[in-house]
Amino acid sequence: MPSKKKLRNREKRQNRREKFRHFLSLCGLLDAFQGLPPHIQNYFCKVHRARLEIEVAGGDAGDTASVELKHALTEELQKAVVDRTDGKSGVNAKDVIELIIPIQSYVNWVNSDASRDQCADAEICFARAFDAWNKEELAEQAFVTVEKHVGTILACHSRIEGPLYWSSLDFRENPASPVIIVRIERLAPETERITIDGKVRPCVRCYDGFGRVEKPEPLEWPSSIFGIKDRTESLPVYIQEHALTRLCERFRIDQPIVADFVLGLAVRALLTPEVIRNPNGEYLVKVGADETIPGYFAASLVEEKVVLRTFLSPTMQGTPEAELLRQKLGLKREDIEYLHLDDPWTLLYGDLREDKDVASILKECGLGGFIELSQALKGSGPERNVANTLKNYIGKQRFVDVPAKRSFTAGGLTQKLLPAGFTLEQ
Repeated sequence: MPSKKKLRNREKRQNRREKFRHFLSLCGLLDAFQGLPPHIQNYFCKVHRARLEIEVAGGDAGDTASVELKHALTEELQKAVVDRTDGKSGVNAKDVIELIIPIQSYVNWVNSDASRDQCADAEICFARAFDAWNKEELAEQAFVTVEKHVGTILACHSRIEGPLYWSSLDFRENPASPVIIVRIERLAPETERITIDGKVRPCVRCYDGFGRVEKPEPLEWPSSIFGIKDRTESLPVYIQEHALTRLCERFRIDQPIVADFVLGLAVRALLTPEVIRNPNGEYLVKVGADETIPGYFAASLVEEKVVLRTFLSPTMQGTPEAELLRQKLGLKREDIEYLHLDDPWTLLYGDLREDKDVASILKECGLGGFIELSQALKGSGPERNVANTLKNYIGKQRFVDVPAKRSFTAGGLTQKLLPAGFTLEQ
């Protein structure tokens, strides 16, 4: 009776044979392949197959981060399917790469002068069928699909404060089994000590790459977005750990349902900054798109650098939303804190969306994005009964008398719609 090892190897060969034939069937090459001599069919089905492997550089192969990243990439590549335009079921991109390269090598040999007297007619027919097939388009789609899925995972594992990951493809020639390497590179955080308000604080350099195939570049912002018109040079961007700590605390980043959403908006804020100057002369970098505004990074210009010092949720003092709450509802800092409106969780998981009057006024104060997001999160967390508390605290008549005028539009902030004293830097 065969040993367990032999049985496992036999099962692997059978699965490999079935996968290879399925791939040829999808590509319309199965009939031509079946005409090949049996020993050549067995050569492809049993042995000759390229390997797509993942290597994580810049760290110990066995460290937790590398192992988790490699595992996540391996799982993700199982989902990387190349969509077909002919209506047939898609084919896994990894399989395309692993199968098409050895077939191409074989066909190149059949078409070479060296094989002229050694090839059977069936081999020449298969080579012609393969050459006539639009393999370049499928191969290109497969590599693009792999890069896309790899980039998605690397973006999730990269952090604003580091490390950052990016990928590249290498090809290792091996007669028995060519190897395509998805090489994952790691960029360690670059820390610099900067004097802010008389104290030396560690700040991390920001980069512009999240899940890219190229090496990330140091992030720089044009000085013009801070209203500096007489200078053309760009300013390097740094962030304090305090800013990311506050972002995570205020939005419960340990909750997966909001982590990717909020961190994604924070990354976008760094790549496409929109800067507001409040009446105190402080710079606020908007985190969010259009009406979806989780908050602001408070920024300072120090030593010809941009330093993101902390994170402000949108109802905290100094933000346009807090000023609109004061103007429209008479809410000051102590009122906002008493009603827990300074906690984004109140806006996301409160019953404010259920009261049309309250929801309408909060939208007028620039908090419409939270109301819309709370609809999507309904039922996913503990509800907070705050709508009636808010109306009773302020007085129900205030919610009727507020004029219906939006403060934010789908196109984003404009100077005309900001409260008095706030400036949108261009």
